[in-house]
Amino acid sequence: MRVLTFAFSVIPSQSSLNTQIEFTLPGRVNVLTKRGDVTISVSGYTDDTNLIPLFNTIGVGIVGTTQGLIKFQSVSTSIHYFQVNCQYIIS
Repeated sequence: MRVLTFAFSVIPSQSSLNTQIEFTLPGRVNVLTKRGDVTISVSGYTDDTNLIPLFNTIGVGIVGTTQGLIKFQSVSTSIHYFQVNCQYIIS
């Protein structure tokens, strides 16, 4: 079992924008056969002074690849901060 933890931030170009981020699962050799082959927990917020949680977030695997996907809906054009934790088998 491999655990990948990382954080990132983005600045959306507009509010209420559906956005996705794709990333490679380090060490994963075989392609994912179903979205649940990787368990991804993602949380996010905006407004570093008066925290506003992001609700419309999801993390899943991309079938046929060795990549994960994070999808979210922006709430504004201010910086959005995310923390991500992934668990997957290397094979």
